[in-house]
Order: sequence, then structure tokens, then C-alpha cells
Amino acid sequence: MKLEKELSEITDDVKNQIKAYSELRLALFKVEVTEKVSKSMGALVANILVASIALFVLLFSSIVCGFYFSDYFGSFTKGFGVVALFYIVLVIIVLLVKNSLIAKPITNAIITSIFEEEKL
Repeated sequence: MKLEKELSEITDDVKNQIKAYSELRLALFKVEVTEKVSKSMGALVANILVASIALFVLLFSSIVCGFYFSDYFGSFTKGFGVVALFYIVLVIIVLLVKNSLIAKPITNAIITSIFEEEKL
């Protein structure tokens, strides 16, 4: 009888420890996910801000180049056509190399940032 009672107490104690351990692991998982999501969101917002500024710089630079070439060629159509042709060639080049030079490095960077261990 005494042995059964001790075994029951040990079993209950093990159950409680397993439950406590599971709750702690869940809490740790939540904290780790929150940390990774918050870091990712911070990086995303910063990258969107930089991209927005770069887009404005590109836009105004393109307008300046268009007016420069318009003055050089003596025609707005030719000047802005040169700028448009440059962007068409750039789009074709990007479409040709998008997987090897753009998609794979971005995918690898995201995977690395998600599974990166905290360095102490």
C-alpha cells in the first residue's frame, strides 16, 4: 500500500514537472517567435523607407536625365525616349537574371535570419 502511494506521488510529481516543462517551452517558443517577427518587421519597415527614398531619387534623376537628353537631342520625345529605352533594357536584364542574382540571395538571407542563433 505504501509503495503504491509513493508510486502515485512520484507519478503525479512527474506529470506536474512535464506540464510545467511544456508550459515553459511554449512560453519560450512564443518569446522566440515574437523576437524574430519583431526583428523582421523592423527590418521590413527600414527597408521600405530606404526603398521609398531611393525611388524618389531615381524618379527625379530620371526626370533630370530626360531634360538633359532633351536639350542634347533638341527634342523632348528623343530625350525622354532615351531614358525610357534605358529602363526597358534594364527591365530585360533584370528579368533574365532575377532568379540567380535576386531571388536566391533574398531567400537565403531570409532563411539565415530566421534560423540565426543569438551570439553571446
